[in-house]
Amino acid sequence: MQFCNSAKAQNRLRAILRKDRRHLTERGKKLYDEFLEREGVENTPDVMTRLLGNLHLPHKEDLYLMLANDEINLSAKQLKDLNKTRSSLLSKILRNPFSSKKQEERKTPVNRKVIYVLHPDEDKPNYKLDTCCQPIPGDDVLGFVDENEDVVVHKVSCPNAMRLKSSFGSRLVATKWGGVADRFIATISIDGIDRRGILEEITGVISRDIGVNMVGLTINARQEVFHCEITLQVDNSETVENICRSLKEKIKGVKFAKRIS
Repeated sequence: MQFCNSAKAQNRLRAILRKDRRHLTERGKKLYDEFLEREGVENTPDVMTRLLGNLHLPHKEDLYLMLANDEINLSAKQLKDLNKTRSSLLSKILRNPFSSKKQEERKTPVNRKVIYVLHPDEDKPNYKLDTCCQPIPGDDVLGFVDENEDVVVHKVSCPNAMRLKSSFGSRLVATKWGGVADRFIATISIDGIDRRGILEEITGVISRDIGVNMVGLTINARQEVFHCEITLQVDNSETVENICRSLKEKIKGVKFAKRIS
């Protein structure tokens, strides 16, 4: 095999490879579009995002290339063989959790060139939360504008948000939290060395010192080590961070305290 030693030859080879990749990507996209049409699944960014997540692929181009190279099969026959009790496994995997039986009216397009202010304290918030990361006011978040012009909010650190950035960057909008009047549910996880009275001290710091209402608590202790999860009503993420910090600083034996949802 001869190698390309000159810059001109290398550039020519790269151009050929780019052209070949572009051709394969276009072919894979066509196969994908035709498959969704056969299955009766609407071709939306939400569908692609959920499919990429299910297949553990970072970009839609990766899916197109795999389809074009016959590395993956999304045929209707294969789906039917996998689960005959459902009309389409893909429809099950990719169902939109925000869809309703009644078709929603199209809304005024979201201006993605300005920061979108989130208003959780309104009777009907002007955004939706996806189930993957459950952000609360104060979290660093971004918005994804779906096909109905609804803003779906994700934590910036959410894996789904990262996939959206890489595949649907044009549908993202910068967001910030507006005024907050309501309280929100958050759960913290606490681990440490068990001793008599430690649970009373933990609940005292949360309810007496910080003034936060607890709505749920579970605790397990084994071999002098305890694990506790407490569900709280908080006004923002800063309150949760303050609670976790106070528990570690004020209570002897608490080794770890962090928010888990």
